[in-house]
Amino acid sequence: MAPGVAKTYKRCYRENLIKGIELLVEEIDLEDNINNIFEVLEKEYNLSPTLEKNREYREREAEYLNELLNNEDIVEKVQNFAENNAYKDTEKRTYQAMKALVHNLNTMHSRAGAQIPFSSINYGTDTSPEGRMVMKNLLLATKAGLGNGETPIFPIQIFKVKEGVNYNPGEPNYDLFKLACEISAKRLFPNFSFIDAPYNLKYYKEGHPETEIAYMGCRSALRCA
Repeated sequence: MAPGVAKTYKRCYRENLIKGIELLVEEIDLEDNINNIFEVLEKEYNLSPTLEKNREYREREAEYLNELLNNEDIVEKVQNFAENNAYKDTEKRTYQAMKALVHNLNTMHSRAGAQIPFSSINYGTDTSPEGRMVMKNLLLATKAGLGNGETPIFPIQIFKVKEGVNYNPGEPNYDLFKLACEISAKRLFPNFSFIDAPYNLKYYKEGHPETEIAYMGCRSALRCA
């Protein structure tokens, strides 16, 4: 799901950059000029706005914006406006998407129509800003529950625990591990799997997420050959 969050942030950043310029500057042909800047940055420099602070992108974009606006103070303000609001917009849309995921998986019908399809999702070790945003908002959507506050049964959620990633204070996803524990105490989900357990660790290769243990809702372990 992380690539989808990256695309959302990119779109939100560009929308907010244009909005910021419209608020501070008059009589600028935004549609052509700003879109031309985006196109040049992407095609010639392979640069796009990202959730993670990208100094190279910001500096390169500032050069082109200053040529257009001829005001460094305004350029800095509109870039700050775009970054702050794009983050908020992306966070909001990601939460809405995770809430929709939880609700849909608890209301859809199987082909037979007699029950909801069993679904499960394993997560916890993606340390990218986009992946972290997905996991945090999935947990928060689970905490919020369904329409009348019921605990969502699906997807069965399994939080993968790995020393060096999320098990100890100071590790990149430790905050998500704590959040998962809090929500599990309220909703019984997520469950937890421990990659460092001997029967799981022997399959694990750092940097290869496909080697991380995954479980189905029935707690059957899945390993890629």
